[in-house]
Amino acid sequence: MAGFVVAYISANGQTRKIAAAVAAALKDKGMPAELVDIKKARGKINAKDLKGVFLGGYIHAGKYPGGLFRFIARNQQVLSSVPVHFFTACLAAKAATEEGKKTMDGYLESFRKVSGLTPATAAFFAGALPYTRYNPIVRFLMRKISESTAGDCDTTRDFEYTDWQAVKKFALAGTK
Repeated sequence: MAGFVVAYISANGQTRKIAAAVAAALKDKGMPAELVDIKKARGKINAKDLKGVFLGGYIHAGKYPGGLFRFIARNQQVLSSVPVHFFTACLAAKAATEEGKKTMDGYLESFRKVSGLTPATAAFFAGALPYTRYNPIVRFLMRKISESTAGDCDTTRDFEYTDWQAVKKFALAGTK
């Protein structure tokens, strides 16, 4: 039976949670799914019986992490031979504004240019503000950014914005 790889790179855990939810949605529908942490994956994806790849990253300071692109470069041949469904954890996805959409479109275009991949599908999911896990400097900066957009600023707790139903819908749409 052909299966899926769900590869992700995560900084604070939200992209990992989204990737795990994608893998769980696939498995719930009887489709094999292997969860791969890009930071720990040193080798290449096994292309045998591979039906597709769900690839996840995050945006930090307007950019995707370099480790995501190194993983893509190592696996370019496989990723070019199967459908790739790309998702991004990004706080900009929280704001359903025209400006937010333009920002996300710019991120996706940048991803395409740098990676050389054109995903079969792509989605942006609002991530999280895990204030309690940030170091004091990052906590201060993230609070200032959130404050400037009328976002959540209580640094004594964490905020999660991911629409889990949208994640499941994205996963299942990638199997058709």
